[in-house]
Amino acid sequence: MVKTMEKTIEKELSQLLKLLEKNPNIIEFHEMQKDEFELSKVNEWENDIKEKNKTSVHFGSIGFEEVKEKIQVGTNELYKEFEDVPFVKEYRERLYNANELLSELIKEIERGINNGGEN
Repeated sequence: MVKTMEKTIEKELSQLLKLLEKNPNIIEFHEMQKDEFELSKVNEWENDIKEKNKTSVHFGSIGFEEVKEKIQVGTNELYKEFEDVPFVKEYRERLYNANELLSELIKEIERGINNGGEN
């Protein structure tokens, strides 16, 4: 019985993955992930922001509050610019949509489990 149940679960999961691959939200998200040039620029920008934050924290920890504040102001400006980049906005929107889809899917699976598979 357990083997039969495992096979059923594997079959259902396989069908679910095939459906997800065809979902427009997932397709659009994957398409954006393929844009290696844009992603590399975004990753560089993110790393630069992280490094500036680390530097700011370091200066604050050794008592150079004025230097820390100047670095934070620059980092905040850099982050605002980063957030305004069209690719970043679109990527975040696609990621949000994909996450929403997966959240709904998980809720539906939970409902099915809680109802004893009656759905």
